[in-house]
Amino acid sequence: VSCVNDDMSVQPAGEITLKAQNPEISVQSRTYIDEERNPMWSAGDRLMVYNIGTQYEFINAENTATANFKATISNVDAQAENYALFPYANVALNDGIQMTIPQIQHPAVGTFDGDADVLISEMFKMSGSNLEVNFKRMTAVVKVSLKDPDNLLTGDAVTELNLSVTSTDASKSYPLTGCRMVNLENASFGDWASASTSVKAE
Repeated sequence: VSCVNDDMSVQPAGEITLKAQNPEISVQSRTYIDEERNPMWSAGDRLMVYNIGTQYEFINAENTATANFKATISNVDAQAENYALFPYANVALNDGIQMTIPQIQHPAVGTFDGDADVLISEMFKMSGSNLEVNFKRMTAVVKVSLKDPDNLLTGDAVTELNLSVTSTDASKSYPLTGCRMVNLENASFGDWASASTSVKAE
């Protein structure tokens, strides 16, 4: 007796879509905040989808609260454990996975720099062509409001803001930005590979 040997563990070549909803800003968010203070994804946002030994790039095409990241992939292991990381450009694979929170950031008026908004997804398997992924936000957003009761800034524009952390205990350091190791299984940060106690917005 002979029969077809279909390997159901391999996803055939084709386009795969990852549907990524954008959680509330109080918990986790992405890219920018619209006029109603809803966190949004941006057109051109890129995810790195990672499993051991393999990385894929998924791209979003439009500004929206729920994004459809797409990639055309051949012969995906449908049983492999995958994680999506954002931003794509902030991921480094050096003796493990590292993600960078940039020391110099470029927020727009009324929002924040999406390239500083580090997200890690829950584990998922690419066992179909339309999948949903959920993210955990790894960073915090700080809102700064400048008060000017004496009108010293009237007519002037603030073009740069620097924040830093210092400690009275010289043996302790409290980094704000830099490159950190990442544990994907529990979506947590590990040791700092490099660190800075300051952040600059310009």
